[in-house]
Amino acid sequence: MTGFGVSALFFLFIMGSVVGAGYLLERPLPGLAFESVGRRLVGGRSDQVLQKQLIAAGYLQASALSVFYGVKCSVSGGFGIVFGLVGLLTHGNLQSALVSGLAGLLVGYLLPKLFLGR
Repeated sequence: MTGFGVSALFFLFIMGSVVGAGYLLERPLPGLAFESVGRRLVGGRSDQVLQKQLIAAGYLQASALSVFYGVKCSVSGGFGIVFGLVGLLTHGNLQSALVSGLAGLLVGYLLPKLFLGR
């Protein structure tokens, strides 16, 4: 796969993720699968600072915190898988795939918080 092909696939993945997240987050939040994932991550904790940021961003539902954590976990996993596959396809060894996958996990973990702050 050429560098252009990898770049094109990465661009399509990012655009698809942004469009999909925008579509899903505009719908009523309680019915989303992200909520159940986030509820397991949050447990019973309450993050008041993050809840205030979500309210300021316009997410007024009580389940917004659970949904945010679900999105954060899903984006992190998705980026980890995609980056790992790109590392494996471009370099052909498992070490590059592992390092790329870990970088993708980190990027995916940080992106939702960065987008929320905007």
